[in-house]
Amino acid sequence: MGLLLGKQIASRGGWEVIWMECLQIESLVPELNPKAGQSHPIMIVASDQQKYFLKRQMVRFENKKNNAAIWINENAVFFQESLVSQIARRLKIPTPETAIIHIDKLTLKAMTELQFKYHISEGYYFATKMISDNDSDVTRLANNLLLERKAKIPYAANQWNALMKKIINTDDIPKIIGLDLFTLNYDRFSNIGNVLLQKAGINRYLIAIDFGHCFASPCWADPNSPADYTKKLEILHQNLIDFSKPIEVRMLAHNIVFQYNVLEGNNRIYLGLIFDSLVKLLDFTAGNPFTDIVDAIESISDPELVAMLQATPDEWIITPGTQQQEYKEFLLRQRFMVRPIINELADAKQFPTIHGREELSWPTELNTNIQ
Repeated sequence: MGLLLGKQIASRGGWEVIWMECLQIESLVPELNPKAGQSHPIMIVASDQQKYFLKRQMVRFENKKNNAAIWINENAVFFQESLVSQIARRLKIPTPETAIIHIDKLTLKAMTELQFKYHISEGYYFATKMISDNDSDVTRLANNLLLERKAKIPYAANQWNALMKKIINTDDIPKIIGLDLFTLNYDRFSNIGNVLLQKAGINRYLIAIDFGHCFASPCWADPNSPADYTKKLEILHQNLIDFSKPIEVRMLAHNIVFQYNVLEGNNRIYLGLIFDSLVKLLDFTAGNPFTDIVDAIESISDPELVAMLQATPDEWIITPGTQQQEYKEFLLRQRFMVRPIINELADAKQFPTIHGREELSWPTELNTNIQ
């Protein structure tokens, strides 16, 4: 079980998977609970005296018909957070440190709001370490500006653009976009709650967070039928194609772009305001900014994915064996879909400084030798 502290699994090329530290809750800090994001994590102080965002799988929604609360078990969130956080580290994408939070009966008895307000029960929970209080304030400001811009409040767009221009680690933007295309994380493109802006003097440093809604759904099994995971298999099996046939690869890339995004009245694909804001910061003048991240994704190996999956706690796996195998096989195939999807995005005029795939320069041909 993946709860051993400090254990490392060596992989090829010297890269290592680090098992998460297992901690307990010391106290709750509800005034710092983030408002953005879909999972609405809880701010806690853990037993290492550091602040963490405690993620939840039981998520509250409002029934618009009668305003009643509906609680849904998004039962793949912890599994996907653990797996994709490891992939992000493998790809050298800036993400917060992660930990496992163990909640036992004594904790629930001492902090009754965990059970009665947040629907939390005994078990092991995924958490991300808070970088600093100031960074949360910056991200909260960004979320407010985003809401104001959507509401078309005067000057909000200018303030939003000015904030985006303060991002200094623009080289990480193609990495984050590449990771999201690799793991079908289109939720980030329209949700400021899935990025964090860290202070860097007068500038800002972009950090990717929140991978629970990757793979196009936060659920492995139907919340009402834990034995039924056919919907997830439909998602994970969509790339079961013959990669030696370019027409099949291109058709799938085209379908993915249209399936997970909005087609506006002018026939323009709209991925979201966050995506539009970030791609404006990409520099195509020195070559294709996606080359390095695509090469890195295509080089991820079967043993590396196995090691990552082995580092995921058993408690977060619903269908042992099958679940890990299906995710692994999907990712091994999806490695070779990132480049075609980027080509389709270029053709759909998603990158403002180029006008199609012919302006992208890939130094190597797509390797479709899937074993």
